[in-house]
Amino acid sequence: MNRVVLKVDQSITIGRDIRISPTDIDSKGIRLMAEGRVLGGPNDGAMFEDVHEMKIGSSVHLSPHVVVTLVEVRGRIARLDVFAPANVAVKNHGLCGIDNAV
Repeated sequence: MNRVVLKVDQSITIGRDIRISPTDIDSKGIRLMAEGRVLGGPNDGAMFEDVHEMKIGSSVHLSPHVVVTLVEVRGRIARLDVFAPANVAVKNHGLCGIDNAV
């Protein structure tokens, strides 16, 4: 699991093809834009583009092997947990951070 801290319009890449970015953050939750290719399962490699309204504690399954959970919102910053296989890299394109040790 990776814990990720993002501001609006900052993004991370999960594996080579999945990109997520919060497009709106408020005290109750976030709007999360997700796009890329499914990782694993019967639709492996299929393209997707989704928008998810997430409340604190909610999770979205981006593919059979990738789950994103909204852990906390502080001001204009969202803290997310990204569950993915250990061999799938999580890369931050913003400046907030990733904590792989969580």
